[in-house]
Amino acid sequence: ILLIFSPSYLWEIYVKSDLMSNFIIVLFVITLLKGKMKDIKSVLRLSIISTAIIFTRLTAIIPISLWLFKSFFNLTIKNKILFIFTSTLTSFILLYICFHNVNNIEHFKLHNPFVLQNRQLPIAISVFTVLLPIIYSFRITNLKILIEASAFFLFIPVITSFFINVSTNGIYKSIFESAFDISYFNILTPFLLLTIVYNYKSNTH
Repeated sequence: ILLIFSPSYLWEIYVKSDLMSNFIIVLFVITLLKGKMKDIKSVLRLSIISTAIIFTRLTAIIPISLWLFKSFFNLTIKNKILFIFTSTLTSFILLYICFHNVNNIEHFKLHNPFVLQNRQLPIAISVFTVLLPIIYSFRITNLKILIEASAFFLFIPVITSFFINVSTNGIYKSIFESAFDISYFNILTPFLLLTIVYNYKSNTH
């Protein structure tokens, strides 16, 4: 009910955006799938799924790293190599499927999604916002903390890029003349709504 009547979700439907939908899928996966890798089958499964999800939106690496990095760190060296190899192979397959029809390399350099999705932030800040959740992942002990941490660490790059844009273009131009795409804040919505639900259940009990 919270999602259906959310103005940001209704806007998403109206303009046919898929931004929030990507993060609903991320939330769906990390909520239903166990992030623990105990055997080869689970290592392969989570490696393929996590890589595919990151390919939908680069920012998805934040909740994915919070979800999986602790388990990855605790793997044996053999399983770590298996995870990395599977992820790399999945990446090459997805890259080929997505980009084998690109006209030329120059066109790809200018218009590929990796550049387009990351143009709001300097590289140094982007790296910092990815390293933070990796470090924090060792403090994740349950799903509620994972969801709250995902919302918090997703908020950091969005609000940082917003303030950088405001300092360059001014608040009016950033918001009312679309110098900054404020729909980026929508990536927080699924995580915030589930946090509200968790807090409501806790208070009820």
